[in-house]
Amino acid sequence: NSFTSEILQFLAVGDILIVLCEDKKLYVIEQQTGFIRSIQTLDFEAYYFMHPVSYLNKIILAGEGNSLQIYNIEAQKVIYNFKNITKKLNGARILTIEQSPLVDIVALGLES
Repeated sequence: NSFTSEILQFLAVGDILIVLCEDKKLYVIEQQTGFIRSIQTLDFEAYYFMHPVSYLNKIILAGEGNSLQIYNIEAQKVIYNFKNITKKLNGARILTIEQSPLVDIVALGLES
């Protein structure tokens, strides 16, 4: 067992498995072999992620304080950080992110 804390979420994308853990670690694992391609430490406490359709190597992370980021799992860096999202959501916590039928558009499921 390579995980150092509780698993919050995992998602199969193509030939990899992306695993988000409670200790801010993001694992990228080859599904066939179990080989861990990378273990990345995030700079904030993420609690949910999704993989947008047609975005190669990218996920959207939601986390503490309603942080919302587009993150490249291959380059291991933040591509875009959505600023002031908390004001736009009236303080409601993001619980889920889902792909819409349209490319480049996702829906946020909120606590309220």
